[in-house]
Amino acid sequence: MAITSIVGKTRFKSAMGKCRVPVYSAVTQGALIAVDVSNNGWILADASTSIPATLIAMQAGAAGDTIWACVAAVVEAMDTETSGVFTATNIAAAADVTKPLYVGESGDLLLTAGTIGQVVGNILSRTEFFLCPNTWLTGVNLSASGTLAVTGNSTLGGTLAVTGATTLTGAVAMNGGGTVASGKNVTFAKGSVIETTQTAADDATLTAGGSVLVDTSAKDISITLPAAVAGLAVTAVCSSATKQLTVVAASGDKLINASGAAKDNTKGNAAAYNNISLMAVDGTNWITTGYQGTWTYA
Repeated sequence: MAITSIVGKTRFKSAMGKCRVPVYSAVTQGALIAVDVSNNGWILADASTSIPATLIAMQAGAAGDTIWACVAAVVEAMDTETSGVFTATNIAAAADVTKPLYVGESGDLLLTAGTIGQVVGNILSRTEFFLCPNTWLTGVNLSASGTLAVTGNSTLGGTLAVTGATTLTGAVAMNGGGTVASGKNVTFAKGSVIETTQTAADDATLTAGGSVLVDTSAKDISITLPAAVAGLAVTAVCSSATKQLTVVAASGDKLINASGAAKDNTKGNAAAYNNISLMAVDGTNWITTGYQGTWTYA
């Protein structure tokens, strides 16, 4: 690690959002502290046990003490003294100035993302750090490019524009408006979905009820239904007369045709705006509740 531990070794040059908080573990001045839900207080933040930082301890305290803390601060290394001469102490390497700081173990800092990857500040100079561990992104338009990894239970509200290779892991809720997705092998969870112009291999799988509008001008497209659940409804609409749309039952499920026979899929003729509406009547079977055009079950 190219930074020196700041816990107990720095002073506060400036602090914002000062407050008094009860602590339920021993803390040292300069430590990052986190919400302790069990005791309605604060404990040491710790990346290795997935405890994100909330505040910065401005003084040391034993378990049960009430201490001064702050939301954000500029901290600097204490000077060293030799024969009455005070010299600034470097706590970061020159090559690391401006780099982000991450929550580490036992309230300390890391130069690398660690287990939970929480950014808590950055290196201002070799002798000063800026810390602001609890930052919310709410009510803003967020644009992310490049490789974005979102882990844990994440709620994204408002306008979100994401480009590049994007990985969303955990329970992710995207709220506000319809969802428009393009590209191949897209999985849709629920709601009204528009799948834009298809190219080779751009089939899709639905994982819940909803509507899907498919442009088949480039190739024949297959839409796989979600696993049947009684009452679940899906409508698939073909927007082009160039190619054909096939609706496929999930593995183990069946589509019941007009004669009552169980089939694996149904294919529409090449006609613009052909559509078919299906409803699951139990955990295995789908029936057709409405259609336009010619649909052949197989």
